[in-house]
Amino acid sequence: MSVESVDSGSMLPTAAIFAGMALTSMVAWLLVLRVAVAPALRELTRERKLQLLLLPQQFRHVSALLLVPGVASPDLNAAWVRALVIGDVATAVLAILAVFALSRRARLGVPLAGIASVIGLLDLLKNVATAPGVGAADHMQAAAAIPTLLVPLMLLMHVWALHVLLTSRPAAA
Repeated sequence: MSVESVDSGSMLPTAAIFAGMALTSMVAWLLVLRVAVAPALRELTRERKLQLLLLPQQFRHVSALLLVPGVASPDLNAAWVRALVIGDVATAVLAILAVFALSRRARLGVPLAGIASVIGLLDLLKNVATAPGVGAADHMQAAAAIPTLLVPLMLLMHVWALHVLLTSRPAAA
C-alpha cells in the first residue's frame, strides 16, 4: 500500500486552516465550559471560582517548547517567539501565585488573579494579532495544537475570570 502525498497546490493556506481550527475549538470549548464547568462553579465563592479558572493558565509555560529545536520551524520569527514565551511564562507565574494566594485566603489573591487575567488576556490578544504578520501558522509544525486548541481555551478562561472579578461579590469574612 503506497502513501499518497497531498498536492500542495490544492490545499487551503495554513493560516486559513489554523483560523478554522481555532474557531471550531473556541465553539467546542464554549460548549464544554457552558455544559460542564459553569454549573459546577455557579454556587462557589468568587475566590474559589477564580482559583479554578486560573488553573489552566498555570500551564501557559508550555509555549517555551517553541524554543526547543525541531518543535517549530527555524524560520519562525525568533523575536516574536521570545516575546510570546516571556508573556506566557509571566502569565503562568502570576496564575500560580494567584492560585496559591487564593488557596491561602491571602489578601493578594484577588488582585493577583486580576493581574494574571489582564496580562494573560492582553498577551494572548497581542500574539493572535501579530501571528499573521510573522507567518506563524506556516512555521508552527509540531506546536500547531497550541494556537488551534489551547489558545481558544485560554482566551475564554481569561474572559470568564475577568467577568467573575467584575460581577461577583467577595466571600463573606
